[in-house]
Amino acid sequence: TAAEDRGPPRPWDIDAVEACADGDTISIAAPPNEAYALLLDAAAQIGGIGYVDRRLGILEVIVRFEGGPSCSVLITLQGRAFGTDAFCTMDSIEAAPTPSIRPVVDALVEELQRPS
Repeated sequence: TAAEDRGPPRPWDIDAVEACADGDTISIAAPPNEAYALLLDAAAQIGGIGYVDRRLGILEVIVRFEGGPSCSVLITLQGRAFGTDAFCTMDSIEAAPTPSIRPVVDALVEELQRPS
């Protein structure tokens, strides 16, 4: 059959969104265009969208830490053979030190993995 000829399913042929974090990088088992849309939705759940450039694969979200500063999180995407990597950087936009990015990355992964 045609399905058998195609080989094993590619990661983005599977219904569940697979996402995992390694430091400040999120690996998403989806092609770049789909990963971008998924990240945009996830980012809107954790903060305010500051900038969107789908063509260049750039997304900015403004997050506010409880008892801490507001921060700009810049996410850039890079397509890979089996999905997309999202590289995250964060800078405080107030006169306060930038906290760890880990809670933001964890929140994004949690939102990505949440069933639609």
